[in-house]
This record gives sequence, structure tokens and C-alpha cells, in this order.
Amino acid sequence: MNMYMSANKCFHQYIKNNFDTEDEKIMHKLKHTYQVVNNAKYICEKLNLDELNTDIAMVIALLHDIGRFTQAKEMQTFREDITSYDHATLGVKLLFDNNEIRNFVSNAEYDEIIKKAIANHSKYIFDEKGLSPLEILD
Repeated sequence: MNMYMSANKCFHQYIKNNFDTEDEKIMHKLKHTYQVVNNAKYICEKLNLDELNTDIAMVIALLHDIGRFTQAKEMQTFREDITSYDHATLGVKLLFDNNEIRNFVSNAEYDEIIKKAIANHSKYIFDEKGLSPLEILD
């Protein structure tokens, strides 16, 4: 089973175990997540990325907003301008502080690229210093 398919299976279980899928905000986030996955796949195809990098991109797309689900559950909003909430930072904490990423991706080889992508995905401007050409698709 490829990395994305395995992560997707675990993602479904994570959502089912932790969130009310009847909640409109949770359903909105699920729809958004899978639209981002579809967009990632499309972009990877247009860039002619190989299977491995496409797989990594789709895992990142799947997990990019994992912090939003907790935000929706706990705060009943997606607005970060009225709170001190940062869903990207929370996503990184959820996945990496307690090694929860292993529930989604068994191999640690791609952790840094996944972590950096999730941490930076909501930033309007981010510093490319310290990122590899692959990480920025240079």
C-alpha cells in the first residue's frame, strides 16, 4: 500500500474517533481536505512529479489542516484573526510532538518535509532559507 493510501485509512479512523462527522464545520473541513488532496494530485501530474513525490505531496495535502479539526471542535470557528489560534502550528504539534505522525506514515524518512510543509502552509510569506530545492520545488 502506498504512503497516501495508508495515511488516508488512518486519517478516516482519526476523524471518526475524535470528531462528530455530523458537525457542519467538521464536514466542511473534510470536504476541503479532499479538495486539497485532489488539487495536489493534479498539480503533481502537471509538474510530472514521480510517484514518490506525488505520494508525499498527497500525504501533506491530507494532513495539512489536521489542526483545523481540533479548532472547529474546541473553538467552533475557523477564524484565527480573532483568536491566538494557529492551526498550522497545532497541526505540527499534534503530529510530531507525540510522534502521532507514525499513525499516518510508518517511515520517518519524510517527516521533515511533511512537518515543514504543514508548518508553512498557512503563512502568507515564509522564509525559504533552510529549505531544500525539493521542499520548495525549485
